[in-house]
Parts: sequence; structure tokens; C-alpha cells
Amino acid sequence: SLDSPWNVPTHKGDATYQGFRGYLAAEFPGFQWSGENTLGHGPRHMGYNGGDISTLVSRAPAPVLRTGPCYAIVVYFAGLNDVVGGHTAATMYSAWSSGIQAILNQRQGHGKTLVIGVTLPRMESYYSGYTSEKQNQLAALNNSIRAHAVSAAVARYRAADVEHVTHNTINGMKDDGLHYFNGGYAQI
Repeated sequence: SLDSPWNVPTHKGDATYQGFRGYLAAEFPGFQWSGENTLGHGPRHMGYNGGDISTLVSRAPAPVLRTGPCYAIVVYFAGLNDVVGGHTAATMYSAWSSGIQAILNQRQGHGKTLVIGVTLPRMESYYSGYTSEKQNQLAALNNSIRAHAVSAAVARYRAADVEHVTHNTINGMKDDGLHYFNGGYAQI
């Protein structure tokens, strides 16, 4: 149902339609950006479409992680599909933290790495998969993301807390209550 403007080819190069990565790319134009669907928005959100935490690292661009020596900034924004799937916070955090460690293992010997662990935004009650239990598990996972630490000598970790970023509308149409339109991703 999101045919326009999301799938209009002229918008694909416009940062407004590229989710949070579009805004980061505008702020850091010299950085190499990697991920799936690098020219789009809408349902794919400039990242790893449809993946859960356990498959994210296997889909990450290993050659980029092993490039170096260089500084790497890894924006680690994962877990919404797991929450929707009904996983527990403990199960999700175990996979989440294992994923960060796998990324740091690939980066070993290739330079300094900053991992930004992004908390998950709250679901709106109008989201089709919403339940209060899923929301509770999301909040518990976010607490673990905030408290996470890494011990690698050339890596640092910081949490970016986006749990309370308000869902948004475009031309009176609400987002789906889980993902955002460009205004919400600008805040993230």
C-alpha cells in the first residue's frame, strides 16, 4: 500500500526517503556505507530487510568489516522482527550480544570500532502485531541494550536511546506503528 512516494525512482537518491542512514550519510559524507538496498526506503528502511537478530550478522558485509586499518562505526539496530515474533527479552539479548561479538571478532586487527547499539522504538497499540507482552519484552531488551558493554581493546560501545521516538504521519497517514516514515527516522 506504500506505492508512492516510496517506490518513485527519483526519490531513491533523496536522503529524506532513506531512513536514518540517509540522515547519517548527509552528516558524514566521506564514510563508506554498506548494507542491503542502499537506494531505497519504505518497507526496507535502508538496512537488512526482514532479518532477525540471529541472521543479521551473517548478512553483514564481511569484506567491509575486515577493511582496514580504518575506523569503523557500526550502527547496530536489530530486534524489532524478533519482538514481533514473540521472542523473550533474554533470548533476544543473547543473540543480540553474540552478534556484536561476532562483528568485533571480524574487526579484530583492522582498526578501531565504535558500535552504536540502538534501542528499539516502542510499538504503537494500533500496530497489527501489538500485544502488551511484546511491548514488555521490547522494554526489557532495551534495558539490556542500554547496559551493554564491550571488552575489546580497540572497540567502544555507546547506546543510542530511541525507545520514545514518536511514531509519525505523512499527509495524515500514520506509519504502521512499528516502522517510521522519514520524520521519525530523522529523530532516530
